[in-house]
Amino acid sequence: MIEKGIDKRVVHKAKLFPWLKGEFKILRHAAHRHRLVVAGVSGLGRGLCGASADRKHHFFFFRRFSRAQTKLATGFSGARTLGINRGQRGVAEMSQGAMGGRGAFILFEGADRCGKSTQCKLLVDGLNSRGVEAELWRYPDRTTAIGKMIDGYLQSQTDMDDACVHLLFSANRWEKRKLMLEKLASGVTLVIDRYGHSGTAFTAAKKQPGLDLEWCKSTDAGLPAPDALIYLEMPVEETLKRDGFGGERYEKTEFQREVVKNYELLRRDAWKCLDASRTIEDLHADALKIAMGAVEECRTGKPLGTLWED
Repeated sequence: MIEKGIDKRVVHKAKLFPWLKGEFKILRHAAHRHRLVVAGVSGLGRGLCGASADRKHHFFFFRRFSRAQTKLATGFSGARTLGINRGQRGVAEMSQGAMGGRGAFILFEGADRCGKSTQCKLLVDGLNSRGVEAELWRYPDRTTAIGKMIDGYLQSQTDMDDACVHLLFSANRWEKRKLMLEKLASGVTLVIDRYGHSGTAFTAAKKQPGLDLEWCKSTDAGLPAPDALIYLEMPVEETLKRDGFGGERYEKTEFQREVVKNYELLRRDAWKCLDASRTIEDLHADALKIAMGAVEECRTGKPLGTLWED
């Protein structure tokens, strides 16, 4: 099926030249979503079809084509909204979503032992039982090569420079970016336990020269942003009473207090803050309501943002 207003020869050319597929995909999705009649694209199609098959000779028309898709993908509001360039193309395509809508990115954050893992599991079960395909992810992902290095550090089996450790945590998130975008594009909702917010709050809590909040944030800038961030609030004194506290490197009382302070500095109005001292059932009910709202927004075309763009 070819959307109205897009010359059939542009479709044909996109099939002939794989290097045009990414550009055409954004153009096609944007035209469908905004129901735009692409003025002048027919002429562009004639230009493409009249050009030599040599890739070098297509450069001028490729540039015109790329500019056209940029305007469409942003609803003629400018490319800055989606950050369209070769490095951000995956996010740009995700921001348009598939025809059936995309999956939502639900993030849980908070200090250690505040109940994030429990709520993540309950939420995934709750979403799946309501017909929303959902998966649970955790960061760090200790199954990858980078994740195994991080695990050894967290278990106090090895020591590393603080900046190096922060970059490893960040790399662990970046190495899963492509899979994350693919999952969301296919309609899968991801419920994630910790993300760049944790990385920033924890590293900055070490109070090392040069490792301030802004530097810590910079290493994750450009990653996909959560559609809903659920922050579980609990006094550090209460987390001390939870089973297992103290088993890992960062589970120290004073350090956790610094982490909480950093979360407060990072907090935005859009965060959904829940009192983690309430019952598991009450917390789950609120988290499920928040998540279902985010799922519906993503199904109806909410763009996927990028981390720290505010």
